[in-house]
Order: sequence, then structure tokens, then C-alpha cells
Amino acid sequence: MSRNHLKTSTCVLCAVIFSVTAGCGGSGPSMIRPSSSATSIAGSSSTGSSSTGSSSGTAAPSISGTPSTKAQVGLPYAFTPTVQNSSGQSLSFSIQNRPAWASFSSTNGTLSGTPTASDVGTDSNILISVSNSQKSAALPSFAIAVAAAPNCTSHSSAAPSGTPASLVFGFPSGFAGAQSSFTIGPDAASFSGSTIEVTNGAVGQHEAGAAWYNTKVNIQSFTTDFTFRITPGGYGMTFVIQNDPRGTSAHADANGIGYFTYTYNNPDNAIADSIGIAFNGTPNGSNYTVEANPSLTGLYIDGGQFIDNGISPVLDLTPQGIDLQSGDVMDAHITYDGATLTMVLTDTSTGAQARFSWPVDIPAIVGGDTAYVGFGAGTIPAVAQTINSWSWWQGIDPTLPAPTFCAAAGSYTSPQTVAISGPVGAALYYTTDGKPPTTASTPYTSPITVSSTDYVQAVAVEPGYTDSPVAGADYSIGSSGTPPVDFPNGFTNAANLFSTVGTATIDGPDIELTDSDSAEVSEVGAAWYVVPVNIQNFSASFTMQFARASGYGMAFVIQNQNAPGTDTSSTQVSGGPYDLGLPIGGLGYQNTLASVAVKFDSTTSPGNTTGLYTDGAPPTDTSPQEPITGITLNSGDPINVTLTYNGTTLSMSMKDTVTGGTYSTSWPIDIPATVGGDTAYIGFTGSTNWNQDTIYKLSALTFQN
Repeated sequence: MSRNHLKTSTCVLCAVIFSVTAGCGGSGPSMIRPSSSATSIAGSSSTGSSSTGSSSGTAAPSISGTPSTKAQVGLPYAFTPTVQNSSGQSLSFSIQNRPAWASFSSTNGTLSGTPTASDVGTDSNILISVSNSQKSAALPSFAIAVAAAPNCTSHSSAAPSGTPASLVFGFPSGFAGAQSSFTIGPDAASFSGSTIEVTNGAVGQHEAGAAWYNTKVNIQSFTTDFTFRITPGGYGMTFVIQNDPRGTSAHADANGIGYFTYTYNNPDNAIADSIGIAFNGTPNGSNYTVEANPSLTGLYIDGGQFIDNGISPVLDLTPQGIDLQSGDVMDAHITYDGATLTMVLTDTSTGAQARFSWPVDIPAIVGGDTAYVGFGAGTIPAVAQTINSWSWWQGIDPTLPAPTFCAAAGSYTSPQTVAISGPVGAALYYTTDGKPPTTASTPYTSPITVSSTDYVQAVAVEPGYTDSPVAGADYSIGSSGTPPVDFPNGFTNAANLFSTVGTATIDGPDIELTDSDSAEVSEVGAAWYVVPVNIQNFSASFTMQFARASGYGMAFVIQNQNAPGTDTSSTQVSGGPYDLGLPIGGLGYQNTLASVAVKFDSTTSPGNTTGLYTDGAPPTDTSPQEPITGITLNSGDPINVTLTYNGTTLSMSMKDTVTGGTYSTSWPIDIPATVGGDTAYIGFTGSTNWNQDTIYKLSALTFQN
């Protein structure tokens, strides 16, 4: 037996409690030397019963367990097999090809040790066996690859160089004396002291207003900061970049917060050739709302989305602590690097922050490298909604490189201590709660311990530079064979790994997609696993329950944040872990683009149906669907669902856990091509209508490749 060793370069060791994944250390030429453990080690152990001696009928012991195949320099490794001994005889354990850096217990079969730098390489054909006086059993042979210690020097990379952004216009203290720089209208917008009132609350209901900087600006790459306030009761406003033929007279109606329109019957009133970031605070109690007080954002194209069946589908700000109906002044910091539009939104009173990024080609959509920039707003009640300050820079400051993690992302059998590295001089901020980090998140000062399954995200921030991209590392703490998504007994400890939006909540062991506390308003909710998973082939099992069911239904959804093009049918950027797919009748899924959904529809007509839907298609009577036989969704019984995908066909089986009724079906589909990638977000959506006291529950979920 021989062993390959890799001579490694010097590394700085980060403090890791236990790691079985290769880090970021370097490697050099290999060398070969014989192992010091070519012989077996054996011993005996009493199981607590006296030996019965030998007999031809003695049962063989059994041995099981899955040893980790990875170890790391400086970190302890241990594996103990599980043994069953029905004979009661004494047992002896032995090993062949023991690694030189490890010891072996002949008493219980434990292989343990801490490799050093000279042990980097792979030990092969390790064989652990157990025997009584007559018979023996062995584990399958295995190998252990020893990785070099990772280099975890914090703030190790250099800050980038480049040309800073140049100021085009700036009104950081308000707009007093700036009237000549703006065109405002139609009848609801006005200057008021140092603010621009995009709706002024003085001209009656159904106010729509707009304010545009008079001169077109270059929009190939830019930075902008503005502050705004939505008075409680106001519907909201939109930041807009546009080349609408109407120019600085462009606006939309009150229901569409000055950017999109209320109905398909008047699409000409929407702002064409544009992109808009909406701040939608449509208040509770209006005709176009959901039960949870909405606080929503989203990126829209060419004046869409129309809102015939409820407020426009968007991304929920509530999980990140932003309430647009609070009356607080909000600060938006937006950068565009030519490919990605990023916004950090801050409540200036509470300090809460939310970060969103959208892939978008702005010049292609608006039809030019220059465009008008400004704001549209609308509200049904007579409510003032103001822009308080605004500045615009051409270009962006040099962008900081993304942080790096050590230990590496992956599955571990023990807790990890994770170090985060970033550029020299930058402050690092991190989260473990599934939310993108901002300067309101926890500052990174020393390695952190990850003791449960978590998604760690980090960002680098420094004055004079553009924030780094957000980096993330997913750590699964448990057995080495744990699936990436593994909640077979409920979601009690899953809050950090699921984003619940709209009315959805984690209630004890269950995810409730619709709120059980209110039955007088429409409800839409969704729950997304915050880490994208591989969807090239998979098996997903979950348990759902239509408790007190009288609503529309729910769906299992696979989705990505789509990158919009110039296709006018794609009037929004949807997807991601904060997606809320309104309208109400769309099972919380409709208008979620770049997606695949299996619906479970409990509406009275046609009722009790399933079907496969793509790109947010409405699950209506005219859509492809099929009746579910043998199972009644509205029975209130827990129903187990298993979905398997082999790369070409998605198969589903269902079982009522009370009656034993079953149903199965399958659909041909290329899921990666449909969602635009080999990884995607997975989750569940659901909705109910007015006066429907409905609870849609999830009590278990396992997803594995």
C-alpha cells in the first residue's frame, strides 16, 4: 500500500472546531512514501455479556456507519462504527491501512487523530472490521483525503483602484431654490419648502404626480441617493429612468403609484421605455391589498405590472424590517455597474436596512445611453408623499471585492468556526439569518462559530468605494449524508433558513402560508429556502395540510430571479427569496417569472386539481390541469407529497396519511432551462380570498439530489 502526499505552502490556520472540507491552502509537487500502518491492529471488547464460547450457530456481528472521507491539517478527526452483537460474545476490532496520523481503538473501533502538514494527501483502502470467536464483518473500504489548512488572514486582499463617480447634480439638503431644474406635474405635484410633493394631499382623492430632472443624464453606469416619505395612507411612489415619448410630462394613474396602471384597458397611460423601482405601501383596507400590511418593492419594465387583480407582484420588505407605512423618512442608495442594479434602503428613524439586487440592461430597455430620471407617485386618499433630497453621480466608485470564507461551505459533522476575509481597510458585516447583510448587520471582528445549519452572508463596506457583492456560504451541520434541505420533523429551528413573506409565518413546527388570525381580508403568503439548491435532478418530499380550507390553494415552486430583456411581455423582475407573487387568485405564484410550479388547487370550480405551470402562468380554469382522484385536498388531512426529477420528467406521488388514498402523475419538463440555471430557490406559495378562513400548512420538507 502506498500513500500520496502533497507538499504544501505555508498557511495561516484559522480556528475551526472541526472541519472535513479542503480549505484554500496551496499545494506543490507530490511525493510518495509507504504508510506506517500497513499491518492490522486488533483487540477485544466485552459487550457486557460473558462469552458463550464457539458454536457453529454463532451469529455474526454487524458493523455500520459512514466515515467522513475528508480531514484537514490541525483539526481533529474521529469516527466510531455502530456495532450490533446478538451473540453476546466478546468482540475484537481491527483495521487495515491505518493512516499514520491516526490512532485506532481495538475496544470500540474508533479511528481518530489530528493530521499535520506532512500528512496532506490521501490514505486509501482503509478497512475496519469486527469479529467474535467465529465470524466477522467489515465496513466497505474507504479513503480519507487530508487537506491543507486554509489561509484565513482577515482583510487580506488589496482595495481596488479606479476612477470615482463624478457628481452631476446634488440637492442633499432639499430643493429650495431648485424649481428651475425640475418639471413637476400633472396636477398633484408641487414644491413645498425644501421638498417636492409628488402627491400633495390638497387636490382631493385619486392623486397622481411626477417630478423629472429637466436634463437627460447618462445611465450606462451611475450612483444615486435620495430620501423620501410616504405619509401613512399613501399608496407609494416609483423611482423611474425613462425615454417615454412624452418626456417630462410622462406619468401614470393614482392606483399604479404614478408608474403603472390600474387596468389593461389603458396601457398607454403607463410610462413606456422605462425601468422603475417601486416603493409600494398600499395600505391595509384598500381594495388592492393583502392581509399583512404591505411594504413592497420591485423592479418593473415599461410601466408594468398592471394591477387588475390586486397590488402588483413584488418583493416583500417586511422581513428586512422596512415598513413604508410607518411615516419614517427612507433613504435609498442605488448603484448600477452596467449589469446589476443594487439598492440599499434605510429607515432613517429605526436604522433598519434592506438590500436588493436586480440583473438588468438599462440602456437596452430604455432605448439609449441617456434618459430622463425622476419619480412618479399616486394615491387614492389625499395624502402628501415627498422627495426630501436627491443627488446623482455619473459612474460608480471602485467596487470592493467580495469577502471570502474559511472554512469552506459544505456539510460537517461538528460545529465550525468560520473566519471571513476582506479587503484591507474595509469593514465587514455578516448575517446568519438569511437576510442580505448591510451596515445595520453584525460587524465582523473575529471568527464566528456555526453550530447549526446556517447560511452565512457577508459584505465589505468602505467610504469612497462601492459595496462589494454579497458573498454567501451554506453550512450544514449534522451527519455527512444530510440532505441540503432536511426538515423531516418540522421547522421549529428553521427561521434562519426560510424567508416568510406576505402572510406566511413559521408557527412552531409548521410553516403557515396564510394567516389564521384573520378571515375578513385577502391573504397571500410564501416561504422560500434562502439558499439556492441544485435542481438538475432531485427528490423532494413534504407534508402539507389544508386546515379549515375554503381558499384558493397552494403551490410548490422552483424559481430564479430573471434577468429582463427588451421583451415587453416581461414587465417585471420577479424571483428570489422575497418574492410575493400576487394577485390574490394566483395561489401566491402568479407572475413569478423564471419558475416552475406544481399547484394544489382547492377552488370550488373546478376544484381539487393539480397541474404544472411555468413562468407565473395563472392557474385558472383555462390552464392545463388535471383532477386529483383518491385524495380530497380540503379534507384537512395531512398529505405527503413526493416529487422526483430525473432531468427530463417531474413525477409526483401523493398520499393522504389518514385515509391512505393515493394519487400520482408526471410531467415532461426541462427545469434548468425553464428557470434559467442549474440552481434555484425552492419554496411554497398560497392564497385565499375575502372572508375565507383558510390555513395552508407545511409540516415537513426534505430535498436532496
